[in-house]
Amino acid sequence: MTWSTADYTVRIYVNGKEAVFGETDRKLWTGGTMCLNNNVNNKNWHHIFGGDLYKLNIYGRVLEKSEIGVLASDMCSSAEDRLAASIILKWGDIIKKERAGNVTEFFTHCYTDLPGITKVMYALADISEEIKNTKQELTEASNDLNSTKQELGESSKDLNSTKQELREKSNDLNSSKQELEERNKELNSTNVDLVNTRRELAGRVVLTEQQEDVIKNREKNQRLYQILTIVFGTLSVVLMLLLITFLVKRVYVNRTD
Repeated sequence: MTWSTADYTVRIYVNGKEAVFGETDRKLWTGGTMCLNNNVNNKNWHHIFGGDLYKLNIYGRVLEKSEIGVLASDMCSSAEDRLAASIILKWGDIIKKERAGNVTEFFTHCYTDLPGITKVMYALADISEEIKNTKQELTEASNDLNSTKQELGESSKDLNSTKQELREKSNDLNSSKQELEERNKELNSTNVDLVNTRRELAGRVVLTEQQEDVIKNREKNQRLYQILTIVFGTLSVVLMLLLITFLVKRVYVNRTD
């Protein structure tokens, strides 16, 4: 937040960007005691601040928007060091003052405001926490690895079983293929037999037609022979009758003479 006594304007920034702008006729008084998160003379529950404070530096001038953007860009930034000449109340001094109520410090992983030995202690605490977290992650990773190995073992068994089934299926297919080839050979042989049989049947049909013609000719010849026999028999009888008649007449004539 910036408060200008020159034009009595107030600007509130959130994450480095201006969020609220307004004007005020209130003045900033100097001297006295500053109390954070409550009223110094009348501590009431509704004045208590609930939240986190970090790097609460108070400057003796209104900072530019670009400067505020740099300060808000990184919590561990040392940008305020470049503005040290403008700071009238430093965060490092504020945290050393008397505290009241329930105030809890938390690790920020930033050690710019701490003395040397304290920095090392905080750094070691962070490293210890990171090692603890890393061990936990390694334990979880190991458990996941063991679970994965077990799953791989089961998958390997399933794969071997599947390979065995595939071999059996392959053998069955080869056997079926062999049977099909034999059936194909039999069908080809049967097809050849059918062709030969068809040829034989065709020859028999032709032969049968020729036999029918012979039989018909025989029947015709037999009928013709019968007719000729009847004709010749009739002629023989007629000739016999004529001969008898001629002889009778001759005998009669001789007797008459």
